[in-house]
Amino acid sequence: MRLVFAVVALALSSCATQYGYMNESGQDPNTGRWTQTHYSPYYEFEQRSDDGSVLARMVITLGGERVPKGYKFTGPFSEDLAAAHRDGIVEWVWEVYLINTSKEPITVTPKSVMGSPSSNASFEILPGQWKITPALVDLDSNYGVESPVHFEYEYAGKSYEVVGVAKRMSVEQIKQKYGRH
Repeated sequence: MRLVFAVVALALSSCATQYGYMNESGQDPNTGRWTQTHYSPYYEFEQRSDDGSVLARMVITLGGERVPKGYKFTGPFSEDLAAAHRDGIVEWVWEVYLINTSKEPITVTPKSVMGSPSSNASFEILPGQWKITPALVDLDSNYGVESPVHFEYEYAGKSYEVVGVAKRMSVEQIKQKYGRH
């Protein structure tokens, strides 16, 4: 009996430290059955350059996984992160993955992420490789399944302003797309 209690306690404690996950229950409008969706801590939004060579993927990660080491939070909720986590406030990290889907090296210049200027440093991306913009970090609610996104970059002499809505991916969608949870 003690072993069962220890295993259950361990499982619950490991779930408690996985900030950024969320469950949503509701009735399926087509079947009338109750369903549950287990959301991951990842939002995504993708856009391609006009020639298809650049896949710009905005990824929002909830929780501390992508917060740069030594990052110092400021502003609302920053004084007591443990209390913020208990209240459903988590770290939000916005990054843009610029992926070269062509067969030639390309040069890309990130301009801004969510309205914050990027370094404006150009970088070369080899075929099949990617570069990631510096992380933009904030604290906000863990609850929700959509988030507005806005980022800008330059490629092949053209400026791209990307505005859209990132969708939160379920754990099942992450498994299907990337083979992990």
